[in-house]
Amino acid sequence: MESSREASSQFSPLDMEQQRPADTSWWSRLVSALRPGSKSNQGFTRLDQETEDEGASAEDRLPKERWCPEEEAGWLSWLYLGFITTLVEKGYRKPLRQEDLWSLPRAEETHQQCQVFDEALETTVDPVKAPQGSIRKALIQVHWRRFGLVALIELGCCFGMLLNPFVLQQLLLELEHGSGTGVAVGLAVALAANSLIETLFDNHYWFQVRRLELRAKAQLIDLIYRKSLKITSATKGSMGVGAIVNLQSNDGAKIWELIPYLNFIWASPFQILVIMVLLVRIITPWPALAGFVATCTMVPASAWIFPKIGLIREKTMACSDARVKAISEAMTGIKAIKLYAWEAPWVERISGLRDKELHQIKRSSLLSITGSLLWLAGPIVVSLVSLGAFSLLGHTLTASVAFPALALFDLLSMPVNHIPSIINSLAAARVAFGRISKFMAEPELDIRPTEAPERTSEGPSVAISHGTFSWEAGEAPTLKSLELGVQRGQLVMVTGPVGSGKTSLLAAILGELQGRQAQVSLGGSIAYTAQDPWVAHATLRDNILMGAAMDEERYRNVLDACALLPDLPLLPAGDLSEIGEKGINLSGGQKHRVALARACYAEADINLLDDPLSAVDAHVGQHIFERAICSFLGSSTRILVTHQQQFLPAADVILIVSEVRSFRLATQYP
Repeated sequence: MESSREASSQFSPLDMEQQRPADTSWWSRLVSALRPGSKSNQGFTRLDQETEDEGASAEDRLPKERWCPEEEAGWLSWLYLGFITTLVEKGYRKPLRQEDLWSLPRAEETHQQCQVFDEALETTVDPVKAPQGSIRKALIQVHWRRFGLVALIELGCCFGMLLNPFVLQQLLLELEHGSGTGVAVGLAVALAANSLIETLFDNHYWFQVRRLELRAKAQLIDLIYRKSLKITSATKGSMGVGAIVNLQSNDGAKIWELIPYLNFIWASPFQILVIMVLLVRIITPWPALAGFVATCTMVPASAWIFPKIGLIREKTMACSDARVKAISEAMTGIKAIKLYAWEAPWVERISGLRDKELHQIKRSSLLSITGSLLWLAGPIVVSLVSLGAFSLLGHTLTASVAFPALALFDLLSMPVNHIPSIINSLAAARVAFGRISKFMAEPELDIRPTEAPERTSEGPSVAISHGTFSWEAGEAPTLKSLELGVQRGQLVMVTGPVGSGKTSLLAAILGELQGRQAQVSLGGSIAYTAQDPWVAHATLRDNILMGAAMDEERYRNVLDACALLPDLPLLPAGDLSEIGEKGINLSGGQKHRVALARACYAEADINLLDDPLSAVDAHVGQHIFERAICSFLGSSTRILVTHQQQFLPAADVILIVSEVRSFRLATQYP
């Protein structure tokens, strides 16, 4: 292991560029294979190459300092996972940061995995039983090959684990009855080698199965997220955002967290069967059966107790919170309590809360002691029962019988403990599949936009024909018989009374409304500034860039146009200041200006602006209108909802919405 650590620590991206001499000696090939940057992996296919393009190399895809050495690791380095040593050593020396991590291998990139999953999901569509496709069948279809390889690795783990007690027995028999030390030394070496091989199998099992888990996690989260963007407003209202997030975090987790343990469904019974056969061979049937019954009694009992302790501790914390809250209230109002002589009732109240807390603490302590006793005494009880029965039947208890039997009973506790957990997890995953499938069957927005026109100076940038829309299917139309054509570069201002349908018009253009034979044509990309602006929990700069490349000049021009430059000195770290959840540390006007700056920096072809000037002062609004909406966004198509009539003369087209939700086009406001 020391040699592998030293070899791994010498890796650098430059190793991938160096031309290796054509040395065919066995020593050169061995050193080349040990190096994490080695390309000498001919004849060896890694599991992560299932979906890779054969012509693509790491050098073509990734910057040198972010290459993942797994893609270039030699077969021996990959076998003992030596390529990860450099990252582990770096994490040992200092906390890892984003720039310290390697880029994902091509096969692990989210868009690759989600594309493969979507294709598989389409093949499972059944018009009657599964019109949206079967998620379970799609997961099996995508991952069955890798899962089969993982099952073979688990089989190797099982054989390695079960071989240890057998070799141990042969070693003890040789020490008891052997005539020389040669065979005993060979058996000792075999025992050590088997433990090493078992460790390799076990590490590769968890390495590959966690990769499977992460793939399924990315696919399920992406599936639920994309569906949440297409469901109707009624579904969103009935479910709520929390329920959708719960599908991802809880229901999805019950599926992908089950994946590492699926092999235990067959491995646990297999291990129990082989262990019982070996026990019968070593200590005869009846003592083996007695030990098995004792194991099946002790292990599940202790496994049942510890989850109960967690539930009781949650109740204990709730009681503690109530007691601390009562004490805080008493200390805050201590003057009133003394003046009105309320000491006795408050003492009684706090004492009652403390008694409830102590009751839960006693329950938790009692169960904890019982569980620890069962856990610690379990192996002793099993040994006494099995080996005691063996002795009572008249057999001689020797080291070659006792130690292998104890080792086998220790191994037996694992599969016995796994079986009830797997059954519960399978039941939970089945419910989760049902809940996610039900969500996927929810109705989607049924708006069918026509193909976007070519980006030329002629033709409308936004066109709506036969525009009858409603928020939900079957409801009365929100917008009726709307005909609209907006030319490229025009500034269209939408005005009218509150509740007349101005925001609904923007929602119809975005595809958020149900269209009834409506045709919507959009000529280019869209940026949308909502009436209630969305702000991410990130820095001010990140909220404006939203992942786009930084252009210093454009960025500063955007800040100036949106009147954000005067706000930067007021923030603790300027534009690098962290903005809290939902923009909690920004004013309403600042949030509107950040959202507008995001739209300006995006340089979209079409900008939908839902009353961004309502939350700012008059002089700031004038500045934003002139510098941002008319100047910076002047080359794009702009549809601006506003109640501020002083800006209407600057519009190319005015769309007046009446209280009965009828639309009238004008070139000037009456």
